[in-house]
Amino acid sequence: MAITGCPREDGTAKVTTLLTASGGGAKVGGGISLDEIESLTITINQIVLVPQGEEGTEGEGEGEGEGEGEGEGEGEGEGEGEGEGEGEGEGEGEGEGEKQAVPDSHELIFTGELRVNLLDLTEVSEVLSSVEIPAGTYTQTRLSISDPELVLVGGDPETPITDVQLTASGRLFIGEDLILPADQDSLLIIDLNDLHLVQRGGSGGFVLTPQADVNFSVTDAEVTVAGAIVSVNPDNDSCVIEIEGSGGQQVTVNYASATLTFADATPATEGNLAVGAMLDVAGRAQVDGSVTAATVVITPSL
Repeated sequence: MAITGCPREDGTAKVTTLLTASGGGAKVGGGISLDEIESLTITINQIVLVPQGEEGTEGEGEGEGEGEGEGEGEGEGEGEGEGEGEGEGEGEGEGEGEKQAVPDSHELIFTGELRVNLLDLTEVSEVLSSVEIPAGTYTQTRLSISDPELVLVGGDPETPITDVQLTASGRLFIGEDLILPADQDSLLIIDLNDLHLVQRGGSGGFVLTPQADVNFSVTDAEVTVAGAIVSVNPDNDSCVIEIEGSGGQQVTVNYASATLTFADATPATEGNLAVGAMLDVAGRAQVDGSVTAATVVITPSL
């Protein structure tokens, strides 16, 4: 992944981006409770960090779009109307499946199509990327998401509810100052702590208005990550995987203390860690971007 922009302090630092949903998955209204939701899945398309002094770049048009989206979402949650359909159409046309142009002064830290079930992330984070960026102060994080799908308890996972409208064209603007010192590796934690899922009256559809916090951390964190093996180093008990849906992002997995199994729970060995095999890893992300695995589930390549 290409990293753009010029250094704003001497040196660079590695940033490993994690996504979590610590707020319990959603605040639900309109006659449905959280325990009635089996899954709420979205696609992560793009994450951009905006350095101090560059907030106005692309800011006016996108900022207006966000405000309109949130306002429409509140109205739609209480009652259905023509504005709903117009808002949904505009959101899909502008945001879903389309990555936004990134100015040279901004830092593109993730671009891809990573599907995540947010209800799986209430107590753990998902690893999205690990990149080197210029040190300095970043004052805005821009997150683009798309394609929300909802499955209710007792519903058919093969036929999820797709009538879920994203407000703000699926673009979140998180205005929190992030200071990244030179030569200090950090975890960037994006916490979707309030999803605000509301059922629209009459139509049976839903409106999703995510809110998020973001911060840098220098403490390891419990994570999951999935991807295909691109190399194995038996001497160091480690392998490198390409994160599924990340557009080519890679992470090192240290498996020395991990329990290795196949998908059917039968035991596996280091010899089964072959290039091309898919891994589902649970463990702890380190600030250097590697993951120390506790469990590794192996799906051999065909």
